[in-house]
Amino acid sequence: MGLAASAAVVIETITTQFLHPDFFMVLKSESHETRRLAWELMWKKSVAFYIPTLLFVASASELWVVLLTSPTYHSVAWLLKWGCLIELLRMMTSTLYLVSHSEKKTSRSILPYLFGAFFILSTLYYCAIRHPESLLNLTPRILTVGGVITFIITYFSMRSIMKFSLSFGFLVRVLLLSFPMLILLYLDFDFNIYYRGALALLSGLYTLYLVRYYSNQN
Repeated sequence: MGLAASAAVVIETITTQFLHPDFFMVLKSESHETRRLAWELMWKKSVAFYIPTLLFVASASELWVVLLTSPTYHSVAWLLKWGCLIELLRMMTSTLYLVSHSEKKTSRSILPYLFGAFFILSTLYYCAIRHPESLLNLTPRILTVGGVITFIITYFSMRSIMKFSLSFGFLVRVLLLSFPMLILLYLDFDFNIYYRGALALLSGLYTLYLVRYYSNQN
């Protein structure tokens, strides 16, 4: 999961450097509508970058653990897949959180993270006491559910500040165009580093195409 976090940091840093300056420049505007449109554009471009790139990392998880970790960890590529999902939820929630910056009401973001943290900590504690033998398998699932809870509460909290749209039709289109990575993610075949490397190369090139395509969309 540390590999997923490292990849997410790189992805998020690139997005921040390219998209946030324009967004924060618009925050000077007194027009609520202008700020809303600026956030929605940043949201669409951010998730269009997050989803394909993290699916690319997840789809080649077996390759990454072989190349970047010792043989001891080669059997836990499934954790990298879960880590990508957890990081995707975290980054999307962080983008939602920027609505509070837009309207200068950042205190609204405290409650969602408190609820998410409470759920994760309490559930992990319960599982550690009641089901210690299953804790490794349950931990990424608990973190994912905690991420979903945090995202949902953040969404409603931010909607009370600004009536924005998450552009669900756009998100569906991004997922559909990212479908080749989903196929690679769930293919079940014996591992071969050269075969996986070739597939990862093709997947990476397709990911770059998607990122370039969406970066030119308004």
